[in-house]
Amino acid sequence: MTTELPLSDMLRVHMSKPRTKRRRNAVKAYLKSSFLTSAGARPLRILAEYLEPKNRFDRYRIEDR
Repeated sequence: MTTELPLSDMLRVHMSKPRTKRRRNAVKAYLKSSFLTSAGARPLRILAEYLEPKNRFDRYRIEDR
């Protein structure tokens, strides 16, 4: 007869295991120019066109846009 652990116990056991294998060659998507210029990243580029000026306005405390 096998007893299964509750999900919370299973997660605790899983999270406590040390990670031995790490992907060392994984590059973040936002650093890949091939991705950033692709059609799939278009929403990110549009969002950046809004967020960058907003960030600059906030930094210089410009309130009337």
